[in-house]
Amino acid sequence: MLIRLLIHFAVMVAAVIIMVQIVPGIEVDSFAGYVQVAVVLAIANTIVRPIIRLISAPIILMTLGLFLFVINAALLRVVIGLVDDASIDGFGSALVGSIILTLASMAIGFVLNIGDDKKPG
Repeated sequence: MLIRLLIHFAVMVAAVIIMVQIVPGIEVDSFAGYVQVAVVLAIANTIVRPIIRLISAPIILMTLGLFLFVINAALLRVVIGLVDDASIDGFGSALVGSIILTLASMAIGFVLNIGDDKKPG
């Protein structure tokens, strides 16, 4: 269980590094900054994101899920704003960054095969 959690965390750090390398307007000054962004982002995704999704469920339904991009971008902007070694230029960078972060995380997870523990029965 602990090893799985550490692998997920390493994937999150790697995804943040990929995002910063691809998206102009997002900068992280040190490796500690990458780790801090990953930690705060994991906490925000675990605690804050479900609450925001619940509150904004009608808007999410009306926009056929596109409002989730806005939620992810807003959370990314807040998270990067909280970390001292990181900076972000604007909402556009946050929007592109959140998309890249999601794609990078999915790709790394797929390559490492760390999805759900569904075993053939």
